[in-house]
Amino acid sequence: MRRVTRLLRTTAGLIALGALLVSCGPAARQSPPKNQPQPEVSDEQQRQRQEQELQLQTLTDEAEDLFNRGENDLACERVRQAQELQSTLDVEFIDPLGEQAKACIEL
Repeated sequence: MRRVTRLLRTTAGLIALGALLVSCGPAARQSPPKNQPQPEVSDEQQRQRQEQELQLQTLTDEAEDLFNRGENDLACERVRQAQELQSTLDVEFIDPLGEQAKACIEL
């Protein structure tokens, strides 16, 4: 009988602990309403964004190449241009660009 009581206390304790953990966890994300219209992006806007993303990639590649050749001043200028373009595009941080920006700060 004593073992059963101990087991019930342990089980109840585990259940209480589980409930506490679930209640303290992050809130469930709410998905946007399905009936809400999505903003339409025109073909022209899509084309412009793709061109800007390509330009951003080109600037990043050029900066990396210039750093490899030891032309740090020119490379830092490309990094600055890429950062400006990246901020207007509101895109995720590009890894090589971050490393290059750190190198420009250290110069």
